[in-house]
Amino acid sequence: MLIYVPLNHIDDNPYQRRAEYGDIEELAERIHAAKASYPETLGLMQVPRGRIVVVDTEIVVDNEKVKMFAGKDGRWNEDPKTFRVQLAFGHRRKRAFAHLNKFGEKYDGDYYYMPIHIDPLTDKQMLDAVWAENYERKDISAVEQAELIQLKLQQLGPDATHATIGTEWGLSRPVITNRLGLLELPDSVKQANRDGRVSERLALALKPVLRIGELTKGSGVSWGSKVGEQWGPPASPEKYVEYAIANPDKVTSDDVREFAKRLTRHAGEELPGWLGKETIAGAGIEQPQCKGCPFRIDQSCLKPSCMKAKLKAWPDIAVEAFSRESGIPISDREADFKPFGKDMKLRQRLKDLYTAGETGDGMVCGWYVGDGAARPYGEKSGDYVWNVASEKDGRCGIVLGYRGNLPAAAMASDELGQSAYEMPAPDDIATWRNEAEDITKTARKAMVAALVDGLQHQVGEWDILQALIFSPQKEWIDSSNKLAKEVAKWLVDRGQGVGYAYESYDAVQMDQATVRRAGLATSVLGSSEEEAHKTAVLILDHWYNHHHRSYGWEKSANETAQRIREWEQLPGAAGSAPPLWATSAKSCPVLSTRTVSGFTPATVRSG
Repeated sequence: MLIYVPLNHIDDNPYQRRAEYGDIEELAERIHAAKASYPETLGLMQVPRGRIVVVDTEIVVDNEKVKMFAGKDGRWNEDPKTFRVQLAFGHRRKRAFAHLNKFGEKYDGDYYYMPIHIDPLTDKQMLDAVWAENYERKDISAVEQAELIQLKLQQLGPDATHATIGTEWGLSRPVITNRLGLLELPDSVKQANRDGRVSERLALALKPVLRIGELTKGSGVSWGSKVGEQWGPPASPEKYVEYAIANPDKVTSDDVREFAKRLTRHAGEELPGWLGKETIAGAGIEQPQCKGCPFRIDQSCLKPSCMKAKLKAWPDIAVEAFSRESGIPISDREADFKPFGKDMKLRQRLKDLYTAGETGDGMVCGWYVGDGAARPYGEKSGDYVWNVASEKDGRCGIVLGYRGNLPAAAMASDELGQSAYEMPAPDDIATWRNEAEDITKTARKAMVAALVDGLQHQVGEWDILQALIFSPQKEWIDSSNKLAKEVAKWLVDRGQGVGYAYESYDAVQMDQATVRRAGLATSVLGSSEEEAHKTAVLILDHWYNHHHRSYGWEKSANETAQRIREWEQLPGAAGSAPPLWATSAKSCPVLSTRTVSGFTPATVRSG
């Protein structure tokens, strides 16, 4: 029913969120110009719709009672304190009529009353009418649209989905999600969007920046003080948002996203892909699962302390899981893993043994990050793992070892057709390697001491020598003994500095040759008995390193045999071999050859 309603009896749609209504004066002029053509509607080509409600109750008056509100001339005849008219749409037209009424003398007409089609519209129809009236208009902001979508969700009830709204209002799900995301922004950003100062795209781009600001509160992260500084910490998220709102012409959404990335790099850490898939609980851990964690933004973690705690707890978890799955017991004995650290072939043989399922009774597992290990996982770095966090597989730190003697089945034949042999036990290997290292260090000290004794009797002009070999900044040394020691070290570093690049046996032989060339009657290995014993240890170390690293069987055998010949010529060699000599000889025929005359690789292979 059409009723002419006084302007002061008309209210906006309760769901209307529009803040700007465009050029009202221009619209008023058009309505006035059309009045002659549409006298019954006072110039309106489309009459607004509305409903009558009881004041303070929002009870809608049905059609049967609508007639009582219109007099004989169709004009409203009820008290506005009791009944009001709510517009469904036509809010700009209402404001145009208010303008025409205000300047009635100019327009020569009565615009106090506005024609409205009255219907008993439901709340759903009223909300849909607001959306239909405003959605396609450029002067309604994205935030205002978001508020309407939120009202629609509330109206539809708890079972409503974004897809439901999309069907009714012709919106895609991403559009609905993005619009609703705007409501999470602070009032300053939403108002900037309402005012047209900030676009929807820019406003949405600011969300991660603001989120980072919230997540890092109280974390001790230091922020810069100026937006646009290339070096040092970036400006705080709050300061950057203020800058973006004040300077929308200088800031693009791409600029904001790049700034957000800089914030995460500064305040957080890159989250390893594998770690994000694991469930790890414990002290200092924010959430066992990284998925869904509020401190996770893409692949960045804004809670580095939590990530470090997970990485610290992970080795035990990974090794225990591997042990359960494989049936291989866990060991923390260094001796069970050390022999494989410098032996690429042996590492591969151990991994092949594991792959074949022939783990035996002696295979163990553990955790080690560093250079060289027999690893069942770790495709990226192979045997070399420096940082588990940077690896594709978090299990890369798991290592294989062996307790006791490796079975002959683990040892494949070499390139010359050598028969399989049994390796010494890891404990034995570790024992002689440690002893060989100690012997090398002791020999070097003995060489320097011998040189010091010789220098004290040979060098006269200490001041001149000191001035030549030391920098002017170095404190002057008055003690001849102390100075001789410094000079000896200086000479060794310059002339013998590559000594430790050799195997232990070669390094000691070089030190001994240095002493002899100096004409000093000193043995770097001590007495004849000590020399024989220590040389035997060095031969063991030499054999293991050369045969099981890069040397072929024949070359290793020949070199080892030569050293055995030299050892047998030492005074006190008989019976001076270390205890490991006999046990090691069982696995290496070379070492069992006490008399080496007529020695050939063939005889070694045959045992």
